[in-house]
Amino acid sequence: MDFKRHDISTMQMLILIILYLRNEANSKSCPASFLTAVAVDTCPRNDLEWNDRAASFNCSSINQTCVEQTLFEYHCVLNKDGNGLIEVCAPSSHIYEQKCSEFNSNGNVIQESLIDCSDASVPCPKAYRSSEAYKYQACYDVVHHSKRQNCLIGSENERSYIGIAIGIGCFVLGTVLGTLMTCLIEKKRKSGKRKGKAEKIQESVKLSITND
Repeated sequence: MDFKRHDISTMQMLILIILYLRNEANSKSCPASFLTAVAVDTCPRNDLEWNDRAASFNCSSINQTCVEQTLFEYHCVLNKDGNGLIEVCAPSSHIYEQKCSEFNSNGNVIQESLIDCSDASVPCPKAYRSSEAYKYQACYDVVHHSKRQNCLIGSENERSYIGIAIGIGCFVLGTVLGTLMTCLIEKKRKSGKRKGKAEKIQESVKLSITND
C-alpha cells in the first residue's frame, strides 16, 4: 500500500514538473523576436540548409534582453494562422503532444500549433525543441498543400470570371449588332418608300405633260 502511494505521488510530481516546464517554455515572450520575423515561402529541409539560414540570421548577435544570447535561436515555423511560414529569431520552446511549432506574432512567442503531425511519415515526437522543427517537414507541407489548393481555387474562380465576362461581352455585342441591323433595315425601308413616292411623282408629271 505504501508503495502504491509513493508511486502515485511520484507520478503526480512528474506531471507537475512537465506542466511547469511546458508553461515556462511557452511563456518566453520576446518583443525583439517580432522585429526579426520574415514571411517566407519555404523552410530549410535538412541540417545543412538549417545551419546556413541560422548563420545568415545570426540571432545570437541581436541585441535583446529576453534570454542569454546563445538561447536566442533561429527558427523557421508556421505563422499563428497555420497558413504561412516565418523565419524568426526567438527563444526556443519545448513542443508537446506531437504538434507543429508556430510563431505567435501577437505574443511574440514560439508555441505549439493546433496543427497535428502525429500521422505524418516522419511524425513529430511527443516532445521536441522548436529549433528542430525542420526535422518534421510534414508541418511545412501543410502550408504548401494549402497554397496549392488556394491556387487551384483561384484558377477555377478566374476561369469562371472569364467565362462570365465572355458571356456578357457576347450578349452586349449581339445586342449592338441586332440594334444596328434593325436600324439599317428600317432606314432601307424608309428610303425605299421615299424612292417609290419620287417615282410616282415623276410618272404623274410625265402623264400630265403627255396629256397636254
